Amino acid sequence: MSINSLIKMNHTALLIDRLKVKPTSLIEWKQIHYITNYLNNNKKVKIYITFGSWYVDEDFLRLEYKSDGTLADCDLPCIWKQGDPLSLSPTELQTVDALFNVNSQPSEKEWKGKKIIKLTLEPKTYYPNFHINYELFDIYSSFDEDSDLPISYVRVDPEIWRTIEPFNLTRLSPNSTLISFIATRMTEYRRTFIPSLQAHISVASFGVIPVIWGVPNVRSYLPHPKSAILIEDFSDVEALANYLKYLAKNEKAYLEYHKWKTMEFSDEFEKKSYISL
Repeated sequence: MSINSLIKMNHTALLIDRLKVKPTSLIEWKQIHYITNYLNNNKKVKIYITFGSWYVDEDFLRLEYKSDGTLADCDLPCIWKQGDPLSLSPTELQTVDALFNVNSQPSEKEWKGKKIIKLTLEPKTYYPNFHINYELFDIYSSFDEDSDLPISYVRVDPEIWRTIEPFNLTRLSPNSTLISFIATRMTEYRRTFIPSLQAHISVASFGVIPVIWGVPNVRSYLPHPKSAILIEDFSDVEALANYLKYLAKNEKAYLEYHKWKTMEFSDEFEKKSYISL
């Protein structure tokens, strides 16, 4: 039975049961949000947010509000208030439905009876302390696919990517540098890989197509399977370098990596975009 049919028949119990099943696909996430909106119609949820410079300076600035003070783009009327939950009076604390406390651990004594939400955007590899005791929280959200509410770093409308024209390979001189190295963190692998690549092809200025070494699920972040080149698909560094040289001399093969701009995004990428910050 479809979601619309259940809603028309007002099968509230069945709708609530549907909410208990963690969605995996884009359509299932949309259904969950649709049900949430339906079941919480005309209700207001009050959420306190702890201090954190990264979302105050970035994500807070993106939020839009309705005239009644609730968030404009939310599945149910939400009132967000920044502050330190530990400094709230007992009376004020009683009016709060949930505490969005980012990386701090909940205090059972003061916050008993409130929904506690933990959000972290840091990886377990470098910040394991941000992921300990997550079972103490009612909702654990991170870009880990196993978290209660997986999110992504996708912050802009990906449709804008379709407007970027591919580089004109015919403008390249024979000695042009093709590859640009960009990394947020210098790992040992990257430290040794780049010099190895430079032995076969110059690495300096802006290149032609994303060449990626990243997390195991990096393919799920691609708008299309052929929108980037993955290092793991090549037997060694020389094979990768030879392929990049081939693309630089064959415009037709190079443009194959830009066809995705005229095609539908993959379901996994659409899901990442939909459940982004």
